Amino acid sequence: MRPSIFIKAMLDQRWMVAGFGIGSALMAALLLSVYPSYREALEDFELPPAFEALIGDVDIASPEGFVSAEFFSWIPALLVVYAIIQGTGVLAAEEGSGTLELLLAQPVSRMRVFIEKTASILAGVIGIVLLTLPGWIIGYPFADMDLGLDRLVWSTLALAPITLAFAALSVLAGTVLASRKEAALAVTVLAVVSFFVNSLGQAADVLEPLRPASLFYHFHADTIVSDGVDPLGMTVLLATAIAATALAAYLFRRRDIGIGAGRDWFQPLLRALPIIGTLSTPADETT
Repeated sequence: MRPSIFIKAMLDQRWMVAGFGIGSALMAALLLSVYPSYREALEDFELPPAFEALIGDVDIASPEGFVSAEFFSWIPALLVVYAIIQGTGVLAAEEGSGTLELLLAQPVSRMRVFIEKTASILAGVIGIVLLTLPGWIIGYPFADMDLGLDRLVWSTLALAPITLAFAALSVLAGTVLASRKEAALAVTVLAVVSFFVNSLGQAADVLEPLRPASLFYHFHADTIVSDGVDPLGMTVLLATAIAATALAAYLFRRRDIGIGAGRDWFQPLLRALPIIGTLSTPADETT
């Protein structure tokens, strides 16, 4: 059978994938090309404590530290934006607009819809990562740094697991809440808290025990270039992605489909939360 649902989902996100991938590649090439100009100035530069908390204990004057601080410390957070947009869009957005019901009325199974739509996210993440790699290749001849290109390639490929983990959580949130607005809000709050727990935990002893609970902790942005990819960390991220996807598939098969159909049991909790409760509209309550 022709994977028409997958193809349609890929066509819908093609410009987003191109934008994230090419933008990341340009940033990578720019960083490598400007490093020789900044190298001497950075040797005597002292980072503010707040900035050290965000990027970790790295030597920003070294090639590994410079790339880690200026690229890998924040690029994962940027890709999480893609993960949330696509993860909450493949099911929750279509259900909210009513097009998911029309799609399932066709001779296609729920699992085929779920598999092809989630596969489009996997393909999108791989596309972004692969589009980023030419940036390192183009900028490397101008870098004048003792840093193997293979380290940059492997570190970039490691962006896929953390992006997939947040994308899977977004799909799960969209399946449970059946409202893109609420699903996006839930995963965004999770991502922000996770990012700052990991970052500030390096400087605040009270947050240090909580760092392993953060998905960003397992990416090891501050050491991924110098020490290489951590297999255990990548395993945790991939296991999170697989578990969240499997749970989302199970819930998607069992619940009713319709505008707001999956939220009835969740409404009391939404009303109890001051911020999220204010997002409910009269239309939501009558659905």
